[in-house]
Amino acid sequence: MNRVPKNTVIRNFLGVVQSLCAFIEGSTKRHGIFKEIRKQLISENDEESKSDKESKSDEESKSGEESKSEEESTSDEETEASKSTNSTT
Repeated sequence: MNRVPKNTVIRNFLGVVQSLCAFIEGSTKRHGIFKEIRKQLISENDEESKSDKESKSDEESKSGEESKSEEESTSDEETEASKSTNSTT
């Protein structure tokens, strides 16, 4: 019995989508406007995804630099420790 309300909501949603598509396709002018809006939305999404990728790569390079400097400081400490061990023997 719980499936009935869910199916009704889905059926109503799909009915609205179908009506909207029929409305847009019913006029060449509306269809042209829809295509323009879709192009704008796609180009905005492409720009956002490019900027997201750039910011992620910047963050990764910064974290990579930090880990490299940590590794270098650790290796420097190990080198100093081995030098002091060698000098005492």
